[in-house]
Amino acid sequence: MAKRRRKAASSPPPQPPPPVSSGSNKALIVGAVVLAVSAAALYYLLPPAEEAAPAAEEVRLHPAGDPGFVDAATCAGCHAEIAATYAETGMARAFYPATRETMAGHVGSGVEYYHERSKRHYSIVERDGRYFHQRWMAGPDGTRTRQIEREIHFVMGSGNHARTYLHRQPNGKVIELPLGWYSENGGFFAMNPGFDQPRHGGIRREISFDCMGCHNGYPTIERGADAPGRDPLFAHELPSGIDCQRCHGPGRAHVEAVANGASEEEIRAAMFNPDEVDATRQLEVCLQCHLESTSRKLPYAIRHFDRGAFSYRPGEPLAGFISNFNHPEGVREDKFEIAHHGYQFLRSQCFQNSAEMTCTTCHDAHQVYRGEEAQARFAKACATCHESAIAEQTAAGRHPQGADCVACHMPQRRTDDVVNVVMTDHSIPRRPPPAEKLLAPLEEIAESDDDAYKGEVVPLYPAEPDPLYLATAQVYEGANLQEGTPRLQELLEKEQPPQAGFYHHLAEAYWKTGRTADALPWYREALAREAGHLIARRNYAFALAKTGALAEAEKELRAALEIAPDDPEALVNLGDVLIAQGRAAEAASALERALRADPDAIE
Repeated sequence: MAKRRRKAASSPPPQPPPPVSSGSNKALIVGAVVLAVSAAALYYLLPPAEEAAPAAEEVRLHPAGDPGFVDAATCAGCHAEIAATYAETGMARAFYPATRETMAGHVGSGVEYYHERSKRHYSIVERDGRYFHQRWMAGPDGTRTRQIEREIHFVMGSGNHARTYLHRQPNGKVIELPLGWYSENGGFFAMNPGFDQPRHGGIRREISFDCMGCHNGYPTIERGADAPGRDPLFAHELPSGIDCQRCHGPGRAHVEAVANGASEEEIRAAMFNPDEVDATRQLEVCLQCHLESTSRKLPYAIRHFDRGAFSYRPGEPLAGFISNFNHPEGVREDKFEIAHHGYQFLRSQCFQNSAEMTCTTCHDAHQVYRGEEAQARFAKACATCHESAIAEQTAAGRHPQGADCVACHMPQRRTDDVVNVVMTDHSIPRRPPPAEKLLAPLEEIAESDDDAYKGEVVPLYPAEPDPLYLATAQVYEGANLQEGTPRLQELLEKEQPPQAGFYHHLAEAYWKTGRTADALPWYREALAREAGHLIARRNYAFALAKTGALAEAEKELRAALEIAPDDPEALVNLGDVLIAQGRAAEAASALERALRADPDAIE
């Protein structure tokens, strides 16, 4: 039975869940297996499902479900020079469709890769301008067996450091494929993070709202499709890269002001300009994506339960959208991860001793500087605070001649979580370790529940978050269940907030500790507040089925399918519940529907 769980990138493959009934009727178990296999085989005999494509009504859809956004290409009409330089940045090239133009440079005529740890072969092949990711094992005679092929629809990653290949399923779910590309040493193919293991999760890792939201412009969705409790589905148009509106806010009012002949003052006022706000609001435009304390299970952040995934607008306080968390002082302080730019920068002495320093003190968001030009720009930024000290130290022979501050104080370092990538250390250390240590090869760590961090989760940003979110952080990914569960329950009973997410995560905390009976009423509290919370309803049904309340579980799953008629997880769970009730024909129908939406649903 499929039960949604938030998973860390390096989580091991999911283990088989318990049966829906405690009975020992082997006929039901055999029946379930036969139906699952039959339904999986049937998928390949069914008429092919339509590829996720723009629907007829898509003209009424908008990026982030907000009509205030405009086509990103509109900006270039007036800002051609900035648009041209921005197009060369990593952010602008962070996401794009897989075509001959975008793939040929690094895939060429095809790729083959053997993964020794799993004994599996991978390849990328091109057919008629379309690219396909293949996985197979070699039989005794060398022929391919157990081959799985998925089309590559999109590429995530600019190629400055890495590229990840993505497949979009018929229902709009976007899946990360196991084989990736890395830029180090001229470029090479290897497994994506979390896949370099003897056993990994296979072709099931979905691209979350967080992934899409920070590697791309806001996707075209129906209003409310990014609400808490909804699955990340991207069935409509996806933009190609992070666009102007991620930093400047929705552009329609600005464009219309120009079209209507408004004054220059009115035109400027219709668009957010980070240069016109204080340093904190400027910094938060970057921190919306660049403040990740860890990719391991903690959590590093919780988006607030009254906010959609794509509802943040530049200029608003970030603390009203998301709360960020960290390990306590003294725990894993030497961690260095791929998305640590903002995290390390906030820890730097340069930032902590400056009232006005932001990311744009050194970086120009509209263009990339390279070579000597970049060196001079960064050195000039350092000199605004350190010019006299550098001159004094240099004259005394205690500082080298020259002005390449970054080479010494922002060294390249291999990341712990993506071991084939090196990034710039934004903690700006005064005396960093030697390069041989910072760049030494690392083995990928396969984090499991047994070795994941267990203990207090502490605030990072803001320093004093809402106590409800801090309490939820203790249980969100299971770091501090023993102390966090009663703390969260006490706050909920006292505060009684309207957001379903708090109650859902308390229910999940009881579920994780095996206290199913205690979890059930908190699932009900969540659904009483937000009947459309799909994930809570699915998980409630799963918990009901585990207690043997099959009729109630079926009722909840059918209610979930009213929210999302083709939800594969609800359909698979419904199939399991129907099998347990001896209703094999209805179960087969549910499983067939699940496979149409998600060919891997039966896994």
